[in-house]
Amino acid sequence: MITGIFTIPLLIEKLDLKTDDIAIYCKELRDKTKTADVSNRGGWQSPPLTGVHDVLNPLFDEILKLAETYRNFCYLKKPLSIKDAWININKHRDYNVRHVHPRCLVSGTYYVKTNSKSGDLNFHHPSDFSMTYTWDDSLISEFKEHNSGTWILPPVENQLVMFPSWLQHSVDDNSSDEERISIAFNLDFN
Repeated sequence: MITGIFTIPLLIEKLDLKTDDIAIYCKELRDKTKTADVSNRGGWQSPPLTGVHDVLNPLFDEILKLAETYRNFCYLKKPLSIKDAWININKHRDYNVRHVHPRCLVSGTYYVKTNSKSGDLNFHHPSDFSMTYTWDDSLISEFKEHNSGTWILPPVENQLVMFPSWLQHSVDDNSSDEERISIAFNLDFN
């Protein structure tokens, strides 16, 4: 018998939100706010969203609904709430370096505007450095969930992704001429 151990829960859900309205709101906020420099190289990251953002309320409602699904799957003892959220806008050649989200439980991103060349989301296996030395391209005929050091997830417009905050991730450079707009968030216990 072969079974999996130490799996990493990844929630992927297509939503039905009005991305055009959200994109306009994100660009308006960018035009009047200085970028925060966290994981972005180039591009614009908003400071944490505070106050009222009515156009984002449907997204926040979806995040909380899906957080409950994620919580139940992971057997977390208490409900999750949104700790913080921010907007990312990457132009041509902008990207986000490998990072984690400390001091929270679950993180995620929602894709407002993307295309197939706007920068994939890369998840890095916690042991990927060791795996590189022992399970490399010369030994593996096809990479799957159970033998990959990196898992690539192309961005899909109107899609939400949740993952453990400790999971290292990065965003490839935007090789298109269109802006890649996403909203990232962290969840924690109330």
